[in-house]
Amino acid sequence: MVDSKNKVMSLKEAIRNNVNDGDELVLGNYTLSMCVALASEVIRQKKKHLTVYTQSSHIDLEYLAAGNCIDKIVTNFISVIRGTGNVIRKMKNGEIEVEEYSNFHYNARLQAGMYGFSFMPVLESAIETDLFKKRTFMGENKFKIIKCPYTGKDILTCLQQIPTYA
Repeated sequence: MVDSKNKVMSLKEAIRNNVNDGDELVLGNYTLSMCVALASEVIRQKKKHLTVYTQSSHIDLEYLAAGNCIDKIVTNFISVIRGTGNVIRKMKNGEIEVEEYSNFHYNARLQAGMYGFSFMPVLESAIETDLFKKRTFMGENKFKIIKCPYTGKDILTCLQQIPTYA
């Protein structure tokens, strides 16, 4: 049964009531639709140790880095515009860890979580890339190779992702 309770609330209330230190947030964007108001409210409320999932983010991610809100980023692209660089600086200083995926793998993880799967089979061509070879905080769970139960062939998989909030 659908909960008919009105869930409309201000951004301030939404962050206060739902986002806790250490949570995982998906910032829904693709280069143009930045969640700047959300990032600003997270900073105002001094949320810390967040893991942020984002595709092609820029200003909102820069704000969160400057506000010392994030420890980890999962992304397929980090945009750098002249005059900014909080994320890059903090990456170089070891203050922020970044796990990089392709667009396809990033979305495959979210799709696996949406379907309730523990993993998603993905294109094995990634095995020859640095995306497969370079691993940070995901470690061995970034990608795994399993045997197909039908053909016996090796299949590349990536772990599902179910973020705390999206």
